[in-house]
Amino acid sequence: MVAKISDFGLSRASTTKSGGYKSSTPLGTPGYLAPEYQQPSHSLNKKGDVYSFGIVLFELITGHPAIMEEDGRESVPILNHVTPFIKSGNNKLGLMDPRLQGKFDIDSASKAVTIAESCTREIVADRPDIRVVLTELQGSLTRGSASETKGEEAKPNEQLGTTSLEFDPAAGTVAK
Repeated sequence: MVAKISDFGLSRASTTKSGGYKSSTPLGTPGYLAPEYQQPSHSLNKKGDVYSFGIVLFELITGHPAIMEEDGRESVPILNHVTPFIKSGNNKLGLMDPRLQGKFDIDSASKAVTIAESCTREIVADRPDIRVVLTELQGSLTRGSASETKGEEAKPNEQLGTTSLEFDPAAGTVAK
């Protein structure tokens, strides 16, 4: 039950005037690419990373990979699986990984689904900033831990560790 995220598919890119990145060909792992990156412009921005994070969050919630097999068909994006649950509005918890066997905080799980949905919105401007996502996740973990510990106040820093990575495009390196 420890999430490990790796293989970010880092590639050399050139910076655009708007602060985003532009590549001559779309590079990335299928299932994680934001819809706008699959357009002919291939423009990258921070909101594309938020989209990818939302996909990872849906993987953690459902226990399914970003690209899954469904009804004998291959290459079905996880959003095709989760969208009907989200649109129904009343069955978000039906998305939860069955291996959890119902052992999770309902409020935190529902909030995680809501956060993942906001991260994967098709319209770029409708996606939250990653700092907002982090704050919401920390609040959700704190509420869930507090209810599990019978009212004891949970400490957010103990619940969610963060690691900062910096990418140097000129050198093609990543540093902690």
